[in-house]
Amino acid sequence: MKINDLPTELLTLILIKIPGKELCKSIVLTCKKWNKIINSESFWARKLLLESLASQKLITTLINFNCFEPRRLYFKNPYEKNLIRNPCAEFGYEYWHTRSFIMLKYSREVGSSDYYDFYNGLYLQNCFHDSLTQQEYWGFKIEPDDYLSRPAYDLEGNPFRYYATPYYNATKYQLIDLLSEGVDQKVMEKIKPKIIIEDWYAARTDFGAEYKIDVIFYDSQYKKLEWFEYSEKVPKGGDGKWKKFKKTIENYSKDVRYILFEHFGKDLEFIVGHYGTKLTNSSLKLLF
Repeated sequence: MKINDLPTELLTLILIKIPGKELCKSIVLTCKKWNKIINSESFWARKLLLESLASQKLITTLINFNCFEPRRLYFKNPYEKNLIRNPCAEFGYEYWHTRSFIMLKYSREVGSSDYYDFYNGLYLQNCFHDSLTQQEYWGFKIEPDDYLSRPAYDLEGNPFRYYATPYYNATKYQLIDLLSEGVDQKVMEKIKPKIIIEDWYAARTDFGAEYKIDVIFYDSQYKKLEWFEYSEKVPKGGDGKWKKFKKTIENYSKDVRYILFEHFGKDLEFIVGHYGTKLTNSSLKLLF
């Protein structure tokens, strides 16, 4: 018996075990029968569930709003996952941009629609990743998980690493391009998933600290659509416990393309060193 003599269902069970890139690169060209199976929406929907790359709830929601593109979702699913990279310093300063006092929400237009950071002479869309030396210079230091504060733990009980701030405003941020992440514009227009922002912060037990977070939405031309901020001063002599900031955003413009996540901290004693706010476990998720 040749493999093509197998029933379509059995052949599907074999093909669905093959990595997606190999399927699209060469296997799909094998014959018309295989091509038909691989190019079917049901094949990629099953593969999504088999490899736990999308929940049944997500798939059902996208189908109900006629936004389900299973192959696209298989290779790049931006929903129900954290779009903030390296939130807990697992990879040092990778993916974070740092500036001592960027305050991007006060930027003005220069020439075209480019938003400009006057503090540092940078166009918003041309921010480059800083070197380790620059990161340390602009005020951050990665510390052990329990250095003069209570450790923060993930769901598996493992302690987070975190970024400690100095005596002046030290800012780090990520600019998230929703289109590059794989977000479908139809989804933002028809479904408008909830945008959930979370961030963890703490002060040392022997120093007071200030925490602040800004989240700004821009359209494709970097025009500011909406933004919010939150700040808190934690007095000296506290218990060192971690606090979670959480914000759910539902009523936002359908034209949002970029989201700027920016947070900063400092100590309240103005002492040289890294005695300010501790930051970790940042997240930005699109949920249905």
